Amino acid sequence: MNSRLAIIFLCLGQVLAKEGSWFEAIAAYRQAIDIEHNFVDAYHFLGDALTEIGAQEEAIKVYRKAIEIQPELWEVHHKLGNLLQEIVELEEAVVAYHKSIELKPDFCWSYSNLADVLVKLERRKEAVNAYQQAIELNPDFPWNYYKLGDVLVKEKRWSEAIAAYRQAIDIEHNFVDAYHFLGDALTEIGAQEEAIKVYRKAIEIQPELWEVHHKLGNLLQEIVELEEAVVAYHKSIELKPDFCWSYSNLADVLVKLERRKEAVNAYQQAIELNPDFPWNYYKLGDVLLKEKRWSEAIAAYRQGVVINPQAPPWCLFKLGEMLSQQHQFEEAVGYLRRAIELKTDIPEFYQRLETALVKLEQWEEAQECLEQLIEIPSNSLAAPNYLQTLRTIFIQLGKMLATQGKWESATIAYCRGVKLNPNYTLSYKNLGDALEEMGLWDHAFVVASKAVKFADSPATLNYLNGRLEQLENKFNRMDSLFLQLSPPQLTSGEITIDAEFPLTPNQGFYSQDYDQQGMPLRWTMAGKPFGFEIFCGRTDSRQIQLFLVNQSIDNLTVYCVVDENVIQLQQEPSEDENYAIFTGALPEGKAQSITRIDLMAIHENEQLNQTDIWSLRAEKDKIVSVPFSR
Repeated sequence: MNSRLAIIFLCLGQVLAKEGSWFEAIAAYRQAIDIEHNFVDAYHFLGDALTEIGAQEEAIKVYRKAIEIQPELWEVHHKLGNLLQEIVELEEAVVAYHKSIELKPDFCWSYSNLADVLVKLERRKEAVNAYQQAIELNPDFPWNYYKLGDVLVKEKRWSEAIAAYRQAIDIEHNFVDAYHFLGDALTEIGAQEEAIKVYRKAIEIQPELWEVHHKLGNLLQEIVELEEAVVAYHKSIELKPDFCWSYSNLADVLVKLERRKEAVNAYQQAIELNPDFPWNYYKLGDVLLKEKRWSEAIAAYRQGVVINPQAPPWCLFKLGEMLSQQHQFEEAVGYLRRAIELKTDIPEFYQRLETALVKLEQWEEAQECLEQLIEIPSNSLAAPNYLQTLRTIFIQLGKMLATQGKWESATIAYCRGVKLNPNYTLSYKNLGDALEEMGLWDHAFVVASKAVKFADSPATLNYLNGRLEQLENKFNRMDSLFLQLSPPQLTSGEITIDAEFPLTPNQGFYSQDYDQQGMPLRWTMAGKPFGFEIFCGRTDSRQIQLFLVNQSIDNLTVYCVVDENVIQLQQEPSEDENYAIFTGALPEGKAQSITRIDLMAIHENEQLNQTDIWSLRAEKDKIVSVPFSR
């Protein structure tokens, strides 16, 4: 009697379930269970009804009770797996599906659902096998092919994924998602033309697919169908106006089309939607730079660097370069230093930094910058112009050292430039100038002659010939300076010139040789070459006469110390602007005697008394003279 009544309630529940009266059906199933405690069918259908009203936890308990009563219920194992998947009890769901498959190995949906769970667990290889078994059991269901394709994509098994998507489309001709992701897979293998056709088919089926319009734009940009790409991105933006990447990619295309004002607007919209992405600032800066909107370009680059302090070296370089052009050298130097820290083998970075440092007169760092540039491997310098670039660097280094008065170091740099390219006129010209500044006129003359040989234009040749003539004139003037003494029986061989303090090349000393032919030694102070000669007249009031050859001869005060007497020489008119002539009378009573000229001092804009003159002997760094005697 009880069994018959339980069956009646079971049947009532089934009728109510068909009508969608789930709560009444649940009550009927429970009455059946109350009457027959192990009524497995009542538990089964009660679990189904509870699932329908969303009571998943209770339904799981009921299904498990049914399995406890009758473990062979494969369908209940399958349904239990579905519920466990829904509440994300994935490992338990796997167990349930495996049990269902064990009991019913020809039921395709357990394989399919098992595969879904395995994908969530990232057990993709097992998932591939499960989908393939589901397809084998039910080859006409397109979704298993589609989902198999998705897993194969994650495994980067592109050709297999493409085949799976194509099978899904063969079964369901308007399967838009299959077209979409088939296009993605084709893109991955570089089949751009075919991917474009597939994307266009997807859009034909469902025109509102903004993401496919965006991807289509990307491919059209890659194959340089730029106008069509613009149309695709605009459609993507129309359908999804808050998607920043369509604006950004549209801007990239507009730049290529040289529609820069539109590109600026597109980048700005991309930045508005995603203000934390630094690359849009960098690219906006590039466009503004081409538009010569300097201050806006600088602001864009700056903001990109603020967001990403490890900005690309080229961005830091461009920012530094623009700031230099705007004469904001201190800030420019900071960015250029950072660019070099990130990328140490780019010659342009060092060259721009050196230029900015020179403007700030930070000579030492500028010199270090050029020296580092010289050490960059040749494959980092623009081949085949490596030697030309390196030669230019040595010339820059030489000029910088010359600016600081470091003539010897400048000469070394110029020599290295000549060694790299012995046929380059400018290298010789600069080297000659440095040698002349050091007072090495004979060497300067030889180098200038070389420069003439390699002159590359009439104007250069004329200039260099003029330089040679100037040097030759200096030699002639210096060679014409000689020391004459009276009475005439005193020969030049009896004349000695004694330096009373050390003279070295660093102090500008040119030569320590005395030719015994009446020609005086030549001596130059660094930066101010001059020669001298003394005439001792044949009268009782002999005179001393000094010729100065100097590029700066105005306002000089000249003193001689002759036998303990200080004589101030007076400047006389001279027909040659390159000479200054100073004369003075020797002391009385010394006209016919042997005279010792003990010290000669030359000062600019300064009047000295006798005490000052004698003090010069102790302050040798102030002596601009040669002491000599006979």
